[in-house]
Amino acid sequence: MKNFEKFAIVTSLSLFLLRTFTTYGSDGVFFLTMTALAIFYLIFGFFLVNNFTFTGIFNRAAYQSLSTLRILGSACVGFLLGPLVLSTIFLFFNYSGGMNLYFIGVGSTTPLLVISAVKYVLTKDVFYRDNIFRSAFWLAFPTVVLFITNPPAAF
Repeated sequence: MKNFEKFAIVTSLSLFLLRTFTTYGSDGVFFLTMTALAIFYLIFGFFLVNNFTFTGIFNRAAYQSLSTLRILGSACVGFLLGPLVLSTIFLFFNYSGGMNLYFIGVGSTTPLLVISAVKYVLTKDVFYRDNIFRSAFWLAFPTVVLFITNPPAAF
C-alpha cells in the first residue's frame, strides 16, 4: 500500500511540474492519479496508516495490537486526507468550490497534525511520525498549488 501511495504522489508531483511548464496531456493523467489517491485514502487510509499489507487486512492477529484510540485516529486520517487531495484537484483546475474544500481540509487536518506532533513527542512512536509527515505534505501541497494557480494580487 505504501508503494502505491509513493507512486501516486511522485506521479502527481511530476505531472504538476509538467503542467506548470505547459506540457500538454498531463492534465488528464494528473486528474486520474489524484482522484485515485483520494479514493485510496478514503477506502484504505486506515490500513495504510497502520502499515497493513493487502494480505494482512484479513489477518485477525494484525488488529490485536491496536488500541481503540489508534483505530479511531487511523480511520480519521483517511477521511481527513481525502478532501485535501480533492481540494488540490479543484484548486489546480480552478473548479468552483475548490477554496471551500481547501479550507475544510486544512481546518480538519491541522488538529490532526498538532495531536500527532504532541503524541510523537511523548511516545516517539513511528505511527505518529508518519502521520506528521503525511499531514504536513498534504497541507503544503494544496497551498503551493493555490499560490501557483491563483497568485495573490500585487500591492
